[in-house]
Amino acid sequence: MFGLNKFFNFIPMGPMPIGLGGQFSTVLFQSHYLWVIAAIEVTGGALLLVNRYVPLGLVLLGPVIVDIFLFHALMVPSGLPIALLVVVLWLFLAFSFRPLSLMHFRAAHGAIGVANIVV
Repeated sequence: MFGLNKFFNFIPMGPMPIGLGGQFSTVLFQSHYLWVIAAIEVTGGALLLVNRYVPLGLVLLGPVIVDIFLFHALMVPSGLPIALLVVVLWLFLAFSFRPLSLMHFRAAHGAIGVANIVV
């Protein structure tokens, strides 16, 4: 959802953060690097939603989640609780799918995880 929002801007973004967070965000927007991150978010999220190559989707989303967490931990602490929640959810899924190989096509029935909600 949020990856697609970076392309289509259907959820209004709040005001730009001030200080280092604002400078960092400005660089991401002006360099179009944010579009690369959005494409990775959409790809990883789609893999989780369709329950195909879930370990690969988690690997794609991992660095993006680390970046989100560090951005809020070091520059804009107001979003830190939500960033921590995302980290905890990612860790839960990564722990649930850890025995599978990276290119495992589909998670087995009965496996724990959000990816099994959508069949």
